[in-house]
Amino acid sequence: WYSYNGERIGQGKDNVRNFLKENPDMATEIDGRIRAELLGDDEKVKSSKKAKSNKEAKLIKEAKLIKEAKLSKEVELTKEAEKTLG
Repeated sequence: WYSYNGERIGQGKDNVRNFLKENPDMATEIDGRIRAELLGDDEKVKSSKKAKSNKEAKLIKEAKLIKEAKLSKEVELTKEAEKTLG
């Protein structure tokens, strides 16, 4: 098993690779910590900015999905109302 901060993130390299692809914030955090340890604090700052950017992109994506779901529900309700009234 591979773990990070006490959390099991996958059994085997392939599973961990997939987990990190699905969790880019954690991947960026790990990358930043490794770079900071090996290269110094400048890399940590760059990695921190990248993590913030990833979080913002994720929030935008989630907001779009919520909006799409709401629109889909509205269309569904409109169709039901038309059937009832029609």
